[in-house]
Amino acid sequence: MTSRSFASGLLQAAVLSLAAASFSAAQAATFVVDFENIYSYAERGDDGNATLSFDLGPNSFITGFSWDVSITAFDPSWLSEITVAVTNSAGAGFSLRPVDSVNASGTQSASGSADLLNSGLSFYTRADGRINFEFYEFYSDFAAAADGRWNSGQFSIIYTPIPEPATLALLGAGLLTVVSRTRRREATASAER
Repeated sequence: MTSRSFASGLLQAAVLSLAAASFSAAQAATFVVDFENIYSYAERGDDGNATLSFDLGPNSFITGFSWDVSITAFDPSWLSEITVAVTNSAGAGFSLRPVDSVNASGTQSASGSADLLNSGLSFYTRADGRINFEFYEFYSDFAAAADGRWNSGQFSIIYTPIPEPATLALLGAGLLTVVSRTRRREATASAER
């Protein structure tokens, strides 16, 4: 085996290692949120609304969402008014009304999923890595009492963790070292001929 083919093989191995490391770092993950007895009181942004917050990691890419919930709207509020906003710390994200078509009070279960990437609703967490849920009413019927309740449920967030800049820098430095050594070996091999 010539030193040139050895160097070429070494470079290919380094590139494949870097690609494998990047690919494994970019594998989609699922984060599951279980909840029960969360009340919704007022329109979005009201201080009385229940909120949940979780850390998915800095700059994670949110690409999918699914839900399986049971909700109750108290008369005269409607099931179609019960909403959850799923956002990053800057407010980017989407809102979901799981029983969008029922303009009546009562209890109902709903489940489904959304491909956020292909529907143009995907978003990133910010540097703080936070994803927030705000349970609210699309229209508030009561001034000081809950309009509805999320009896129980589960949200699943599909996301891709983005490697930290330090990790990417380390991978890049390793690749540069391999390329530099390969070039030195090729230069030495050419000089010896």
